[in-house]
Amino acid sequence: MDLISYANQNIPQSTKPDPGTYDLDPVTGAAYARLMEECANKPSTKRVALLKSFIMEHCKLSPEDVDSAFNATSSENRILDTDPAHSEVQKINSVTLSGIIKYMPEQSLQFAALLQCNAVQSVHNNFILIGLDRRTCVHDSTYSTGRSAGLADNWAPHVVKLHNQVMEEAGQAPAVTTADEPATSLPDLDPAVQAMLDATLSGAGVPSYDEIKSQIEAAANNVGGGLTVNIGNVAYASGSDDVPDLDDEVKSSRLSELGLPTNHDLPVNVLSWSFDHPGIPAKIEGYHFRPELVDSLAYALTVNERIYLSGHTGTGKSSLVDQVAAYLNWPVVRVNFDSEISRMDLIGREVLTQEDGTTVSKFVDGILPTAMQQPCVLLLDEIDFVRPDVAYVLQRLLETDGELVITEDGGRRVKPHPLFRIVATGNTKGQGDETGHYTGARTQSAAFLDRFCVWADVPYLDPAQITEMTGKSEIAAYYAEHVAAFIDGQVNLPLSPRGVTAWNRMARVVGDVKTAFNATLLNRATEADRAVMSGIADRVLAA
Repeated sequence: MDLISYANQNIPQSTKPDPGTYDLDPVTGAAYARLMEECANKPSTKRVALLKSFIMEHCKLSPEDVDSAFNATSSENRILDTDPAHSEVQKINSVTLSGIIKYMPEQSLQFAALLQCNAVQSVHNNFILIGLDRRTCVHDSTYSTGRSAGLADNWAPHVVKLHNQVMEEAGQAPAVTTADEPATSLPDLDPAVQAMLDATLSGAGVPSYDEIKSQIEAAANNVGGGLTVNIGNVAYASGSDDVPDLDDEVKSSRLSELGLPTNHDLPVNVLSWSFDHPGIPAKIEGYHFRPELVDSLAYALTVNERIYLSGHTGTGKSSLVDQVAAYLNWPVVRVNFDSEISRMDLIGREVLTQEDGTTVSKFVDGILPTAMQQPCVLLLDEIDFVRPDVAYVLQRLLETDGELVITEDGGRRVKPHPLFRIVATGNTKGQGDETGHYTGARTQSAAFLDRFCVWADVPYLDPAQITEMTGKSEIAAYYAEHVAAFIDGQVNLPLSPRGVTAWNRMARVVGDVKTAFNATLLNRATEADRAVMSGIADRVLAA
């Protein structure tokens, strides 16, 4: 959302105060109008560069003004305040103008550029070049986090009025006007017209006109606002009836109280939602938990440490995360890494959209900024297959409370939700494939691996655990020999707990272990694997 649209939305609609007119610098105002025209339909990175150049050229602050603001000791005169939301600005060491604006997000840059058009210049008018003064800015999730801030209500009318006056005096029309109450519904259509429209929408895979109308009406009543949550391939607005709200109080419970096996009975955070969250995995009946793995994972989720689960394929690394999360009521967002996962998939990208008949570019968040703004477990599955350049994107985020800087969106900073967690799984420990089973597994940098503070080996289940899980010793006997053959390289098909469960479930229904084995496992194997697997089955399975 651009600055002016945002300011329009924040003007109290009932009063619409008129801030009057401004004494403008005509030269700077004309340059600003040309700048707005040049920025139209440009990608975010280009707009940011243009705005920075404009500020550097037209800013009337002297080095003494900047230095004075940074070093002021009086709370009355100090522009750079101590608000935690502005902490990143306070970390800037250089007092040069270029150093100050280096990391400012696009909306703040536009605000700074607009302020240069006022002929009456002062340090206060240029506050945004120095620090985000709480007298005129407030922290706002619309602008994400960090240095980005929304406008205080009393400043929104000034921004709109100043922008309009600058554009009008420069001969640019139409100027932005203060918005009336936004429409909360689509109009009723002639039934014949609506029928034709619905046919067109259906052919494009789009909901019907009535469904779209209902969604707009529901959005108008949504006071939760702001955050968009992705669950699977579907995006929901937080606070809507599609995504449950998290209860204000996070409950603490012991692992044993939740029915989880444990050696240390750690206290863990259990989330509570206003209704069933679609991102929480379903519990698997009869799932076999291993106490030492439950303790390690529960510890990492509770204290917000990054945990790396390593083990052969089929040992149940991902299912362990899902099942522990199911008992703790934590949603899971899963990313399967392969050679096709790119920086744009993780961070986001510019897309072209139509607004009022004009093609404009818009930045759409990727997997990381979407997941990290909600309470969830981000499961980085098969992380040892990630490309080094993509892994570098994750490094800052893997630090505890690590934030994400989206340079593609004007340097926007996204801070993680307090209940955002990261778990990684890998067939290797990130130091290359030592077994020959995992072609394509990459050696990761020491700096990347060092960001994981908790490590756990996930082995295959032993025969006694398989017997306990299935109630059938013959399945356990086959499992033991199959796993040994896989580790030795005699069989390429892994046998996971999921496969064992499917085999056991069918065996119970049809009453024949061998028939169920053929249907769930043997028939999916290659000819070479079939020969070995059949030999094992003939030895250990009852006819």
